[in-house]
Amino acid sequence: MSTREPAPPDRLRARLAELAQTEPGAGEGMPGALVTRAVEVVARLLREGQTSRHGALELLAADALVTYAFEAQADEPAELEARCIWAMAHLCERPDAV
Repeated sequence: MSTREPAPPDRLRARLAELAQTEPGAGEGMPGALVTRAVEVVARLLREGQTSRHGALELLAADALVTYAFEAQADEPAELEARCIWAMAHLCERPDAV
């Protein structure tokens, strides 16, 4: 993420670095870990009622994590369809279940 051009704004880049520090879970791989982090961020925003402008940075970070997940998945195109199906199911989970 640090080599993106154009680089994300400083605050977003810093938040993405924080969120990406967590290690992928067993069998998740990097794309799965990024989607999982995005789901966690969105679930927290919804639980906390952060639906106003104050949650914008977090929402942008979640969006960027999903984008980066699918860019990373491009390295394994044979797994793309399965990853898409998994990601959609994961993204549609109830926020209070995460």
